Amino acid sequence: STANHLTDQQVVNMIWPQVKSLYPNINVNSTDFTYMPQMRNGLLYVDVLENHNAPAFKNRDVDPNSSPRVASFRVNANGQLEEMNATTGDWAVVGN
Repeated sequence: STANHLTDQQVVNMIWPQVKSLYPNINVNSTDFTYMPQMRNGLLYVDVLENHNAPAFKNRDVDPNSSPRVASFRVNANGQLEEMNATTGDWAVVGN
């Protein structure tokens, strides 16, 4: 599958526009987050966590000992990026 052939940077590049859009009022960079990839059932799943030691979050009164999950993504069998709806658990295509 496509997911097996993606580099870490390619995965971040696919996910980053979706993550950035969640922070319209904060100047965040992709390096302000931690990406936790995992292969399951032949698909690549990636949880994205805030890195509270990163510059974007350091001065925002956040708990430096926590890393809240921002979003969960997966690359489907067709190589499309899907994002999980945190409320319903459903997956929807958000990019190619």
